Amino acid sequence: MKKTHQFLGIDIPEEVLTLATKNKLIFAFACPIDVEIENSEGNFINKNQSQIEGAYFYSDGKDDGYKIVEIQNPEGEYFLKITGNGEGVYDGSVYKIDEDENIFTEFNGEIISEEEINYDIVFENSEINIIKREEDEVEEDVEIVVADEEDEIEEDVIIATEDEVEDETDDDEKKKDKKKKKEQEQTLGYVKNIKKKKP
Repeated sequence: MKKTHQFLGIDIPEEVLTLATKNKLIFAFACPIDVEIENSEGNFINKNQSQIEGAYFYSDGKDDGYKIVEIQNPEGEYFLKITGNGEGVYDGSVYKIDEDENIFTEFNGEIISEEEINYDIVFENSEINIIKREEDEVEEDVEIVVADEEDEIEEDVIIATEDEVEDETDDDEKKKDKKKKKEQEQTLGYVKNIKKKKP
């Protein structure tokens, strides 16, 4: 009988935990999600391909079935992206094994189809911290606020410009009227002089 380990209720084959090296990082999921893990160099592994050396993907082929990612000799930081291929609760586990210690943590949440959720995987003081990113929502709010402020500024500028144009138009008309009046006065004065000089 093949020896297995229970991981989130999943029977993980012994060879997955003992393959090639004792220094490894294992991610396990049993839920309606697709999984992608990226390292600090920008290389990633998912169900279709692996750009990370010594990284392997195991699954039962079902959308809501188990997915296991093993990374041998892990280095640096790792980032997890999960994408819903259905709706429901997702459960995940991260298991770090090396010659000095074995540490383990779990996390969960809810997800809907095509929703993306990102996590930072942080190793600190013999603990694994799974940190959910909220930056996408914050950036979206900031963009909306900035757009509103820009609209108000542009509107003020346009209004101010129109007022300035009206003021300039009024000034031009006043100048033209004044010039025309002066010319009329000069003409009348010239006519008066002619009349005076006439015998």
